[in-house]
This record gives sequence, C-alpha cells and structure tokens, in this order.
Amino acid sequence: MPNYRWQAKRLKSALQALNRGRPIWLGGPAGTGKTEFIKQVAAKLGRAFVRVQFDASLEAYHVIGGERVRSAT
Repeated sequence: MPNYRWQAKRLKSALQALNRGRPIWLGGPAGTGKTEFIKQVAAKLGRAFVRVQFDASLEAYHVIGGERVRSAT
C-alpha cells in the first residue's frame, strides 16, 4: 500500500525488536490494523511475513515445528 500511514511509536518499537533479533507479537481487537502493520514492515525491510493465529486449537508444534505423538487407537 503506497499510502500506508506509519505510526512512529509503533514502528520504532517494531524496528528495535527486529534489530535485537526479537519476535514481534501483537494483540488486540480484530480490525485494528495489526496484520497490515506487520505486512508493511516486512515489505519495507524485504523480509518474509508469517502469520500465526492463536486460538484454542493451536499447539506448540504449529509455531516451532516438530512432530507429535498420536494415540494408535
């Protein structure tokens, strides 16, 4: 989006986290621009964007990868 409006305080926090090798975690109500903000940061920095939605069905392997054991029954 060429006309994206950056919020300086949030942008500064995000860039500081990335410079320190830290992940960026966002929370808040739907429709407040969380995803779009991070998409824009990733696009400007030429980095990949990965969205992980957290809900009751999310397990650690969804986020960090790996295998899980299932019952044979």
